[in-house]
Amino acid sequence: MTTAQTKRSEVKASSVERPFVYLVGQGSSGTKRIFNLLDLSRQTHCRMGHQRSARSPFRELGGEWVLTETDAEALERSWSDALEWAASHFSDTDLMPPPPKDHLSETARRLGLWSWVRGARSKRLLGLLIPELRSEEWLLPRLFGDRDRMKAALLVLKHNQVPGWASWALRERPRAVVLHVLRHPGGYLNAWRGRFQEHQDQDALALANRERLHSIASVSESWCDRFGEIDRMCAAEAELWFWRFAAESLEDGGAGEPRYLHVLDEEMLDQPLETAARIYEHCGLPMPEGVNHWIDRMAQPWQEASRPWRELLSDADIALVERIVGPSPTWSWWRPDQRVSLFNYVAFDPGRG
Repeated sequence: MTTAQTKRSEVKASSVERPFVYLVGQGSSGTKRIFNLLDLSRQTHCRMGHQRSARSPFRELGGEWVLTETDAEALERSWSDALEWAASHFSDTDLMPPPPKDHLSETARRLGLWSWVRGARSKRLLGLLIPELRSEEWLLPRLFGDRDRMKAALLVLKHNQVPGWASWALRERPRAVVLHVLRHPGGYLNAWRGRFQEHQDQDALALANRERLHSIASVSESWCDRFGEIDRMCAAEAELWFWRFAAESLEDGGAGEPRYLHVLDEEMLDQPLETAARIYEHCGLPMPEGVNHWIDRMAQPWQEASRPWRELLSDADIALVERIVGPSPTWSWWRPDQRVSLFNYVAFDPGRG
């Protein structure tokens, strides 16, 4: 894209495209905790996991990990439409029921209609009466709230493993606010093993992780040199290298940019109220009164479901983390004995809905 095209794009995006909060991280990194925090605001419309829905326009876009010129051109053509789709829809992957919102009907909540949407079978039955609910991605039924007010709410998109998209949004979308959530790499490796690796075919997982690094190396010579011999890596080694690439590349892209904020998951453990206030300020939102109550209720379970990171890993995994991430500038963000969340910690309020 030429400089002139980029400038025209910025003018168009600044004047036409909606503001949005882009909540990004690795998965198993605390993004759900921050998502739940922002979902407490009556002024937000929070979407989670929708980019994988069959009807989501985000599903058609490439370059989530690292952008090629072709990927960037496709994003430029399609991003605004994808945002508008996200702002006007719900998905079966979103959290149900949503908390009270200015754009949602309290009558529908009192009648328990959102609980019907949460279950696949009950949603199909309700869809016999409400046509909007017959799809995986669905418009807000009039009985559930005000569509125009929902589209005017602040859109919060939670996407995992999208350093390419998030860096592009910082460069090309001046109304994007990026929240980058990171968990200590040792805590992340423990969560990845517990929540993901053990449920996968190990050979296929290792191959997929190596192919992901190859796709990055084909675009970035500097990262190709740092990765070294990709085809000799096990799945965990390739996973940690991607963690480091995503953390550093997005941090580099956000350096000096006031619309970028990185948040450590461990900050929500150590200083939850102060961290919540910083997040809300970054998003330009007043912090709801309910945040204090939510944190009071959740802080103790969070602390109880945490351990010093080295206690959660084998000696071999500790050495792997220190070898791959130790030389990274990000390593200094955590204490040597940092406590981290267990992979099965309670991210959401069990009393929600």
